[in-house]
Amino acid sequence: MAKVVRPRQGVVESKAGPRYRTQDEPVLSGIVGTNYLVDGSGNKINPSPLAYNTYPVIKRMWDESHKLERARIGGYVTKSRLGHGTPQLVDLHHHFIYGRPQHNSGGPLLYYHIRNQPRSEIQGIGSYYGNDLRPYGYAYLYEGGFVPSGWPHGYSITEVANAGNAGRLDMNFMSPNSYAAEAYNRYKPSITQFDAMQFVFDDLKDLPGQLETTAHGLHRAYQALLGKTPGARKAAAKSLVMPDSVADQYLNQVFGWLPFLGDMSKLFKTYNGQNRKMAEISRQNGTWIKRGGNVLREREIVEYATVDNFSGYVYPALSSSFYRSAGSWVTSHLYYILEREIWFDGSFKFYAPEFDSLNRASEGPYGEIMRLMHYYGVRISPTVIWELTPWTWLGDWFYDASSIINNITSSIFDRLVSRYAYLMQRIDISAHNDSTVHLKDGDLSLHWEQDVTMKTRKAADPYGFETVGGLLDLTSRQSMILGALGITHRPH
Repeated sequence: MAKVVRPRQGVVESKAGPRYRTQDEPVLSGIVGTNYLVDGSGNKINPSPLAYNTYPVIKRMWDESHKLERARIGGYVTKSRLGHGTPQLVDLHHHFIYGRPQHNSGGPLLYYHIRNQPRSEIQGIGSYYGNDLRPYGYAYLYEGGFVPSGWPHGYSITEVANAGNAGRLDMNFMSPNSYAAEAYNRYKPSITQFDAMQFVFDDLKDLPGQLETTAHGLHRAYQALLGKTPGARKAAAKSLVMPDSVADQYLNQVFGWLPFLGDMSKLFKTYNGQNRKMAEISRQNGTWIKRGGNVLREREIVEYATVDNFSGYVYPALSSSFYRSAGSWVTSHLYYILEREIWFDGSFKFYAPEFDSLNRASEGPYGEIMRLMHYYGVRISPTVIWELTPWTWLGDWFYDASSIINNITSSIFDRLVSRYAYLMQRIDISAHNDSTVHLKDGDLSLHWEQDVTMKTRKAADPYGFETVGGLLDLTSRQSMILGALGITHRPH
């Protein structure tokens, strides 16, 4: 049998420079098989070799250069050598080549890996006879195998060779950029609570002063009622609750007492809830919060074509004498599978140091009054409420908290920053050619596959993916906040 010459296997490493590195197996020529005539003595004559070109195997990676602060995943060249923002291909690393990157760090990334399976592409190697006219003529013989005649549902040799640079597989192929803002907004910590907090304080900031005035009036009414009851004032001075001889009369005559207690309880619940929220925000001022997750995951099987004709999508097309029946020589089923995943990973901090300055010194006495109100209910002494409630502190606290919330709300989008934020994507496209050659000797089943893997990583600036000028376009407030958090460069 004639020798099938496969293209030489090997790796050619590009010397193109520091911007990128490639690990490609180039396009090479080979012989897929040879046609012969066989005479009556069994001699093979008039050889006619059939050439074909292999598809290249492409491994290419571009990465913006800067020193990685977390786990090292490749080499880098400093910006002083390349200029600001120049992309550079870092070393190919197994964390990138197999599955998701295990370390989501670094700058913008583009990675391509394209290969055909099987690598030699030649399948069904054997000796196949067509018409045999011996002893009066010759027999037709084909020794060799078969390869795809093209990839109409995949990518051509030229498109594969230009991957990452031009054509259908350029740097913008199935770009995830349209998902960037959506992903950032989905996974950044929620800041909508400040709108609700602002509404609460705008509604209640004057309530402490109003309740103080009401408490003083209720205290005086209580004292006046005690003066009409012999011995009651002396007994009331030592009691947390109103004496039975006074309580019923006070409740019947002073109609504002029950609404006052309700407002006092409402104010305390508001203070307690908002104070917990602000204490939590204050604790998180020094904490980076990791957020992330899936943005998109899809898998699609697309039928391209099923043909049944003289050659299908198989090369070479032999003469009719090699096939079993006329008109149905090769059946080819073409389809491709698209798998796409986009995910986000980021680290965020909300900067609001103003909460640290809130005075909580009288929190204990205020809580004690609320506990007494809860225990004694409507019979608690109005004098006790008037004398023990820290009215000045309470008014100052609500006023200061309201001012802080209003100040934060006016600059809320400047205060949420990211130390790093990445939108990442992996695309796997596998084009399939399932063909059957209907030879005289029987059906020959063949399968080829073209696999394209593309990975991208898009890096955000501290305020998201939509910052037009990057760190050069920040407001003075944003620059001050980044300086306070120690962020002086684009996160990575």
